[in-house]
Amino acid sequence: MTKDGPRLRVARTSGKGGYGWGVLDFENDFPLKDETWQTLLKLLRADGARQPFKNLKQEDRDFLSGLDGSTWKLEVSDQSGYTVDEAWTPSSVTDGKPEEKKMFEDRGIRLDNFVKLCKFLIQYAPIDPESIY
Repeated sequence: MTKDGPRLRVARTSGKGGYGWGVLDFENDFPLKDETWQTLLKLLRADGARQPFKNLKQEDRDFLSGLDGSTWKLEVSDQSGYTVDEAWTPSSVTDGKPEEKKMFEDRGIRLDNFVKLCKFLIQYAPIDPESIY
């Protein structure tokens, strides 16, 4: 939030995930319409959306990692403070087979709200959403 109202900053790096982050190759900062801002606030307030691993033990967090995939990083700075968290290929949990999703949920890994929030934000970035997994 600025004195002129809410703003969103999106950034992209040129890297290939685990193969190196690369350099910042796109950055944009723009004002948000009130309707978009209200939707974003609602998504941010959903349980686990902004910090999906906050209450997880490191060993359970390590369970969700791999060698190939994408890293979704969410950085938020607002009146509630500053948070940053990332998840490796979170859609593999939310869109995976029911038995795999249950296996993650049994470890306390629930990424539905994180993925909903990130997918909402991705529409404002110069990324083909179909290429993200």
